[in-house]
Amino acid sequence: MFAVPEHTVLRPSPYRQIGIAALVRSVAADPDRWRDLLRFAPGHPVRVPLRSTDGDRAASDAEVWLSGWLPGQRTPPHAHDERVQGAFAVVSGLLVERSWDRSRTLRPGQVRVFGPGYRHSLLNAGLDPAVTVHVELPARTVRVAVG
Repeated sequence: MFAVPEHTVLRPSPYRQIGIAALVRSVAADPDRWRDLLRFAPGHPVRVPLRSTDGDRAASDAEVWLSGWLPGQRTPPHAHDERVQGAFAVVSGLLVERSWDRSRTLRPGQVRVFGPGYRHSLLNAGLDPAVTVHVELPARTVRVAVG
């Protein structure tokens, strides 16, 4: 028998139980609940908060939002909070994600999951508007009510 230092043991997390990719996919797959909220504007992508309908308790700690991107719109390079993990799904359009020294083209149906402190930027590189759904757990500032 031997002792395992506390910091080496992976503790259960409610965020792993809901599956952050599954949560973002379920929201993205239900356009009837967010289609009327979708907005586009010159300048920066429009971010609209959404309510999670996932019944899992951990989803109540999620920040969920919809983004509308006109062609050429982008986020500046940014780092996500060291305390959150997240995911985003491309619903329509064509986005290019740049992280560190890598670039990825993301198409409808693709989901990107990221951990704490993730650094990237996004660009609508297509000729048409793009739509994305984003989730961060736990919420940074806004608590999203379930149901």
